[in-house]
Parts: sequence; structure tokens; C-alpha cells
Amino acid sequence: MKPIKVNAIGALVVAIAIAIAAYAGARSSDAGAGPVASAYEALAVQGEIQTAGLPQRLEAALGGDFGGLWYDQGTAQLHVGVTSAASRAAAEAVAAEAGLAAHVTATPVRSTWAELQAEQERLGRRLADLAGWAGVSTGLRPQENAVHVELGSAVPEQRHAELEGVVASAPVDVLVTEASVPRLQILREACEYTPSNAHCDPSIVAGVSIESESKVACTAGPTAIRQDLSTPEKATKTFLLTAGHCIQKGGGDGQNWYAYIPDPKNGPKKTLIGKSYTWVNSEVDFGVIEIDPASSWLLKGSTPVNPAVAPWKNPNPTPEAVAGETPSVVGNKSCFSGQVSGTECGKIAEINREYTWMTGDKKTSKGLTVVDGVASFEGDSGGPWFSEASASLLEGTHVGTINTGQRVFHPLSQSFAKLVLKLQLLTVFNEERHPTKFHAKAAEATVTSTADGTGKTAHHVFDAAGGNVTCSGIALEGQTTEVASALTVSASYSGCTFLGSSATVSMGGCAYLLHSSGEFDIVSKAGKNCATEPIKWEAAGCKIEVPPQSARELLTYHNVKPASVSEITMQMNLTGLTYKSSGTCPKTGELSDGAYTTGNTILTAAKAGAMVDYSWE
Repeated sequence: MKPIKVNAIGALVVAIAIAIAAYAGARSSDAGAGPVASAYEALAVQGEIQTAGLPQRLEAALGGDFGGLWYDQGTAQLHVGVTSAASRAAAEAVAAEAGLAAHVTATPVRSTWAELQAEQERLGRRLADLAGWAGVSTGLRPQENAVHVELGSAVPEQRHAELEGVVASAPVDVLVTEASVPRLQILREACEYTPSNAHCDPSIVAGVSIESESKVACTAGPTAIRQDLSTPEKATKTFLLTAGHCIQKGGGDGQNWYAYIPDPKNGPKKTLIGKSYTWVNSEVDFGVIEIDPASSWLLKGSTPVNPAVAPWKNPNPTPEAVAGETPSVVGNKSCFSGQVSGTECGKIAEINREYTWMTGDKKTSKGLTVVDGVASFEGDSGGPWFSEASASLLEGTHVGTINTGQRVFHPLSQSFAKLVLKLQLLTVFNEERHPTKFHAKAAEATVTSTADGTGKTAHHVFDAAGGNVTCSGIALEGQTTEVASALTVSASYSGCTFLGSSATVSMGGCAYLLHSSGEFDIVSKAGKNCATEPIKWEAAGCKIEVPPQSARELLTYHNVKPASVSEITMQMNLTGLTYKSSGTCPKTGELSDGAYTTGNTILTAAKAGAMVDYSWE
């Protein structure tokens, strides 16, 4: 059939009919599947589908027969385009396995997703001259199984006729519309500094205000870590994402960026995040700031940044923990948090959109997701996009506004792929980022403590009950395997005093559990009960009992090699210890203000009396 021209609401629509009537009938009947759903029900089902990772699973299962995905909010149905009986069966099997068969419709389509993508590229090359002056933009519409070509209203009528000829020979359906504006551009939303109140308590949260040294204000995106976590140095690096044009406008790489910490007395306090690390502003618009290891945005311990996003719909929101990424699906409802606009939500209208910029060297942005019904303003660039059904599932970072009024963002997967620095989204499932272990060059080695050979004091101080129990020495001993993430040690103290009096320390049924990540636990010895036989410190009628407890921080380790074998130096700086004090202690009762600090203690390993290498890496 020849292309059909339809004029509707000022738009020129060119469509290619589906060739087989029976196929079209099947397609139309499937498209209407599912009962009418309320907005609440539709959003709940969208959340179930995303949590189950169903979009990714369907695409993987269908392979070359995959025909795209779209979600119908009116019927709470996820439609998957299928191009054969086998792909229909595969889709239905995946949906059934996920327990979501009632919410998935296998819809016959003419073209595979790969065929639509190939045609989009072909049309992009044929229309390159129009793209050069922002006269055309292309995207993909899975719900219509078509490539979408949008023309600016300034495109001459003659070019419309030429396009009809191009479309007529296309192997897939093509939808052509005419915009109400002469040229198609994105209005990027970076701005010069203006005061903002978008801030959270540390650690840093996606959606808050960030600002460059040169007063460029944008919005913090999600946090990220390296894909390669093979060494402590790599594993402990943390990065903050934002828009590439923000980093570019803020002076490029190596520039200081700041966020705000609440100060009840003086208002938000500008505090260093770190330096801009890298950025791209071509096919994708994506920037990276490395969080300074010494900054107050990093927490102590094995989870220096808790991945979270701020849903600004509430005036005092609780940040939502980030659980993972989810792909953009046409019809899904998505939201973003911007430091100016707050949180805005809309419906995904199109994916894989391309736009050519009119500024500079006329770069072309690719892979954009287009969202209807959302407002955003200058300063929102870089903010996180996430599923309205589940704010814990992130989709991308905010780019800006098309001059037709729609908002666009770049999906995280596409942005990560364009960076030379290989990153992954920081989530609650990978936030434990110290893959460090204790390594002994012998199985079943015995680890003991010695005084620091560098001359530093080996004192141990337990601050509790209004005074300090200070000990001049400690003896630790435990057994380790060749590689271990924790070491259980017995302990005995010597040379202890409390408020000028001699003190005794009994470990009772307790031992120490030293984690390679830096955490510290008080646990029961083998065959003992630390709860009924706690650690006891006694001096001049003052009695302190320390029960079992966990996740106290912080142990600090360093590798040293003073002679022929490697050793580990350990320092303790533990706070929040709970204890019970009684008798003549200056403070009595059940308290949780205990602190334990030490100088250097050397941990060495030996097997059959011979020293072996012992390291932390």
C-alpha cells in the first residue's frame, strides 16, 4: 500500500499499513487486552514488573525476535512485541515464571526492535542535512511498532514530499509528525548560582543542589562506583553523577564542586564534594564528580555512601534507598527530582530520541527518553529520574527540555557505556565496598599481637563511666585461614589503671571479632556465653561490664614489612560502645557512650613457630 497522509491537529502523519489483514486483526485484539485498571492499580503493577526485572528478562529471552515493550496504564498491561509463534511462547513462559502472566500481553508486531533501530539510523543518515539545523528529530515508538520522525514547522513542503518517498520504501512502519515550533532543540537547564534549599544530611543524596567553584548550579544525580573493585584503592572510590553540560559549563575536569549541609543556626552550609573527574557532552550528556576521600560526605566504615534519592514531593522527605536500575518503557510513569522544581512525574512518551544541537559544533544527542507532563527549570540538570512505582529503581539523569515542551533524560546504561571510566550504579546491594581480606601465607596460622616496632605507643584506652581505663599492653591471639574477612581473637590486658588506681580486666566468656572491613564485634568465645559472662573492668570499687555487641567502628589497618615478612598494624577508634557501670564509678547505669582507642598494635602470623607473611588487601 502507498503511504497514507492524514492531517490532524496541525500534524502531518505518514504511516505505512500492515500488509496482512489477519495479522493486523490479531494485533488489534491483543492491544485491547486487560480490564480497565485504576491509576493506583496500574502504578502498583508497574512496580511489580520493574522489581521482577521483567523488561530485561523478556528482551533477553526473545533475542532477535524481540519487538519492543510498552506499558498501558489504562489496563495495567505490559505489552511485549512478538514476531513469531516461538517468541510469543517464550514471552508467555517468562511472564508465567515471574508470576505476572496476568499483566503481560504478547502482541504481534511487524518489525523486530533491531529492525526499527536499523531504520532509525538509515533515516538519520538520509535526513542529516535537516538535522544540521535542528529541523528533524527521530525516535522509536514501540506501541506503534514504528520509527517516529518529527519535523520542525520550518521544514519546506518540498522536503515533506521527498520524505514521503523515503518512507514509502522503508521496510518498517514510519510515523512522521510536524512540530509547532520551527526548530527542534533542547533547552539545557544549568544556570548561574541562585540560593536553593535542596539539601540533605550526609551522606550525599541524589536530587540535592550542587554548585561549581564558578557558581554554576545543577542537581546531584545518583552515586556510582567502579566496575573493577579488585583493590582497596579502586573499591573505595565514590563518584557523584550529574549532567555533562554542567561540568563543561563549570570549567571542565579538576574543578571543585560543592553541596549543602544543614546548619540550624546559620542556614545551609556550602561544603566541598570533590573535583569534577570526567564528562561527555555529545551523544550523551553525562558528568562525574569524584567525592573527596577526606570530605564530610563520606561516612566511616564499609559503606561510605548510602545510595539514596530524595523524593521532594514531601517537604521533609526521607531519602529512598537505591536498589538498582530499570530500563525506560513507553507508557511507564517516571519522576525526577530537581533542586529547583522538586519532584515532577509524567509518562514516558518515546525512547531512543535523537536531537542535534544548534550551538557550537552541532552535536547530536542520541538515546534520549522523552517524558510528557513534566515541568523543569534551570538548575535541574543532572537530577535523577526514577520509577514512580518505586523510587528505589533509577532510570537516568536529567538533560533538559525540548523546545516543544517535553522533558528528556539519558538512561544510565547508555551514559555508563560512553564513559572511558567504567562505572556502575551504587546500590544497597553493592554498597559494602571494602573487598579487603586478611591474607596469611599458610593455612591455620596463629595470629598474635606485639608491641609496635616503630616506637609508637601501644596503649589501650577504654573511656567509660566518667573516666579512662588505660592499659599499657594487650595480647591478642587467634587462628586464621589463608584468606579471611574476619579474625576472632582472645584478649588479655596488662598495666591497667582507672582514675589513678590499679585496674583489672577479665574477658569472661567474650572475644573480639576483627573485620577486615574495619568493623568490630564483641562475641562469645567457643563454648562460652558473653551475655552471661561479659567483659569486666574493675578499679577501687568501680565496676564496668561490657556485653556482646556488633558493628562498632572503626578499625584501621596498614601493611608494613619491617623485616623479611609482612605484618599488619592496627589502630582502634571505636565509639558507641554499650556498658553497665556500678559501685563507685563517677557515672553509673546502663550507658552507650563508651569509646575505645588505641595506638598501633602489630598483628603477626606464624606456623609451626616460623613467621609467615600476613597482610591486609
